[in-house]
Amino acid sequence: MSVDKYPPVWGPSFKQEQLKIFSGQDTDPSQFRSLHFSEEFKAIYGTPVLYYLAWERLMTVRVDNRVLRKLRKSFVWIVQHKSFLDYCKQSDDLACEQSLPVLTRREMEGGWAQALVYKYDNEDVRSLIGANKINSMEDAMDWMRGALQRTVEKVCFRRVS
Repeated sequence: MSVDKYPPVWGPSFKQEQLKIFSGQDTDPSQFRSLHFSEEFKAIYGTPVLYYLAWERLMTVRVDNRVLRKLRKSFVWIVQHKSFLDYCKQSDDLACEQSLPVLTRREMEGGWAQALVYKYDNEDVRSLIGANKINSMEDAMDWMRGALQRTVEKVCFRRVS
């Protein structure tokens, strides 16, 4: 998946970023301590989650595909009409029908994120042009990256208010 194709790069840690913001102190790149998304990855997927390791966790979790409900519609349709909870319920029902164990929350999140990336990779971006004020390929890619980020963050990384 995206973790294998686009390996992470070293970047500043949260503490190193704070030092730069508050004291103007730059960190030598050889001292970077945190994994970040590569520029190649960001050009295609944007930044779907804040921390690379969270993304790696989603993309590397092993899931029993016999239990996951297959997403048959397009990426655009899924992010506009399908909810994570519906996906979970359908997968739980499928597990019960086949007398298989239901997936854990972590497996379900990983399966959902992996399915979204698969659909994202196979989406015909040109079909978006002309809809919802999307006038160019760049606008279409921006919309796709934003939709992926919103959909993954909404489910897997809820912010506590």
